[in-house]
Amino acid sequence: MTLSALSSFRQFHQSGLIWSSVLLLSSCGSSTPNTVASNPEITPTDPGVGTVAAGIGPDQTVSLISNPSFMVNSHVDAVDANPGDGICATSGSVCTLRAAIQEANDSPGTDSIAVPAGTYTLSLIGAGENAAVTGDLDITSEITIAGAGAATIIDTASGWDDRLFEVKPGADLTLSQVKLEGGNLVSGAGGGIRVEQGASLDLSGSLLMNNVAQNGNGGGILSSGDTTIFDTQILGNQSEGGGGGIFLGGDGTLEISQSVVGNNSAQWGAGLWNSGQTTVFNTKIKDNKALSTGAGIFQKDELDLNASLLIRDSEITNNVAI
Repeated sequence: MTLSALSSFRQFHQSGLIWSSVLLLSSCGSSTPNTVASNPEITPTDPGVGTVAAGIGPDQTVSLISNPSFMVNSHVDAVDANPGDGICATSGSVCTLRAAIQEANDSPGTDSIAVPAGTYTLSLIGAGENAAVTGDLDITSEITIAGAGAATIIDTASGWDDRLFEVKPGADLTLSQVKLEGGNLVSGAGGGIRVEQGASLDLSGSLLMNNVAQNGNGGGILSSGDTTIFDTQILGNQSEGGGGGIFLGGDGTLEISQSVVGNNSAQWGAGLWNSGQTTVFNTKIKDNKALSTGAGIFQKDELDLNASLLIRDSEITNNVAI
């Protein structure tokens, strides 16, 4: 199906793709959600629709932040010895990712953290704590974290029972050039990243994959704040509720461009669940699978005046509702 310019749809449902209060501008591409002859695997270097390749690839040269506030120099997961003293140092005198975040949280203004190539495995288990001491990496201030591309991997240890990042109200996280995987939220929402109301996330040049919300919404990302995604791939995430790839709720806003949302699964809205205000530009939403409805996108009921969806120059293909 070709989506013509300036087409407006209300409560349009075809083959597992649900639209409500949607405006599509010059969007094109074959949309055959329930007639898929094959389901090609998406690789982490699958190009986006536009001129910029979506996600991080092996040929992409990335430079770390110049003069960062904190430079991570250890792959272990350990806390800062004295949070708030302005020095990123564990009891072993190394700067870990967790210790750098703790220091940045306690520092006024915006801080930057450079994370060189390597695998940083979160292992300090303890969900529900809100100061980045255990469990997920809580962001409570304005922090920029930059990796070195595909070679900077943030994952989790065996038995992990939490997400990767949580951006708290009033905080702002800018995250770029990293591979994020292995979030496993046993209870709650947002298997990979949670952005709370009043918080913001800017995610670019990254790969977010294989994260799970076992009993909630948002396998990859759950946001009720303001989220911007650019040149990123969101792949293979799972949710037992809505939004396998992304769940946008409440008064949240989402802008996603030159990205790929693929191979995610959920009960509803396997690629994207939207009940906020979303703009999709130059992006592929493909090969997602819903157990109920809205395989590619589930758009909230038209009676919800806060929910709006604008799609432009994007491809929504091969999504399946079973």
